[in-house]
Amino acid sequence: AAMTGAEIAREVALLTRETTDTDTQLDSLVVAMTDFNEKAVNEILMRSIINSGFEETYERIVFPFQRRVGVMWQTGSVDIGAEHFMSNIFRKRLIVATDSLPSPDGPEKKRVLLFLPESEWHEMGLLFFAFIARKEGHETLYLGQATPFNAMADVAARWNADIIITGSLTGLPYDRPEDYIKRLSAVFSNKKILVAGAMASAVKGKTFTNVFAVNSAAELKKHL
Repeated sequence: AAMTGAEIAREVALLTRETTDTDTQLDSLVVAMTDFNEKAVNEILMRSIINSGFEETYERIVFPFQRRVGVMWQTGSVDIGAEHFMSNIFRKRLIVATDSLPSPDGPEKKRVLLFLPESEWHEMGLLFFAFIARKEGHETLYLGQATPFNAMADVAARWNADIIITGSLTGLPYDRPEDYIKRLSAVFSNKKILVAGAMASAVKGKTFTNVFAVNSAAELKKHL
């Protein structure tokens, strides 16, 4: 049955009543994760979205939580199943939020291609950047995880991408991230290339004319 206005008001009050302290929210997410309590996870996220907005929720709550869980996993205090449970909730919310955005049709829209290199499977950051690019009014083509370089290059040429976004947290099909970035820069010399994670660290101090490090929504928006 549809909620009445009074019921909706009470629900919003309940969601916004509790503390917005980041550490408290992170602790609450850890408890919800260990209990596999999807309802509690969604309530924590909704409370933060109401108070702080979608972007800030991911930058201030979701990504710090994932870093915390990464440390917990290394110490054996959380299992991989719990981490996957949480990641898929975060992933679904990002995809739904992106799909709910209006189709880009402004005169300033650009074509933004997003992919992860071979051997890279951590896509949450890339999904977040796809959301930001769409929200800023640009057309996106999302290739996702572990994309072979030649396949990506073929799509980029056929689709005529203006900007290419990639990144890495783990291994790359090269011994050094710099080598992968050099190949990107050379093959797409007339495109803007934005890199995150380990690649962003590799770019710092180097002289690439078309490659830029981005590690936040604010940095990404400057280059779109």
